[in-house]
Amino acid sequence: MTIRLPQRLTLAFIFAALAVTAAGGLAVASNMAFRLRMPIVVAGAGQVGNNIFALPFLNPYGTAAGLCSAWGLSSSGTARGAITTLNPITGAFTQGVCGTPSAISLTLVPGRCVQVRQPNAATAPTSVLIVGSHDPSLAITIPAAGNGQVGTVWYSVPYHATAYTVNDLCLQAGMTPFVASCTWLDASSGMFHFAACGSPQAKSQLAVIQLGQCLMCREPNGPLTFTPQTY
Repeated sequence: MTIRLPQRLTLAFIFAALAVTAAGGLAVASNMAFRLRMPIVVAGAGQVGNNIFALPFLNPYGTAAGLCSAWGLSSSGTARGAITTLNPITGAFTQGVCGTPSAISLTLVPGRCVQVRQPNAATAPTSVLIVGSHDPSLAITIPAAGNGQVGTVWYSVPYHATAYTVNDLCLQAGMTPFVASCTWLDASSGMFHFAACGSPQAKSQLAVIQLGQCLMCREPNGPLTFTPQTY
């Protein structure tokens, strides 16, 4: 099985528990588990330090508190870590602060990303280890785009997705060319990058999908439901 790995991100990427079968000459993994180490950018001004990560569809965390514990985010004092999620139906953000009841009550939704913000602290981790596996039966629904964040899906792109660029994803999902779009955030600079489906930007080197990267996608002609294509 050939996996095409993006070049911009240096990380530990390990396939485990592989059960490979032959299907018409193509090797297909029927069960794939992941271990992915991602760097943490400490919180700064504006969007700097908003680390938005894609999680495997199946993972052991369950809640924001589970992430805080597994990743060693600061859970006491004034410099606590925080996990934020976005509800695409309402456009509302929900935050769970590590070490508080809000983190316990924030349930993670399969297929959606999480934002991690860790203030500078003596206990702040410099990286996090993400583990999990894929659920090939899980479909992603992008609601109709509305005002504000209504309709914006924080899509956890599977680590073994066949989509290489944002435009590949647009085509596979059936998103409307030059109308639908995906955005992603560089936590180091705090800069958002935008690509409309079918545009040169969506096909460019900048739009190559990185492992662990979250794509914030909108479809004005939604709702649109698709099942991610994977190796």
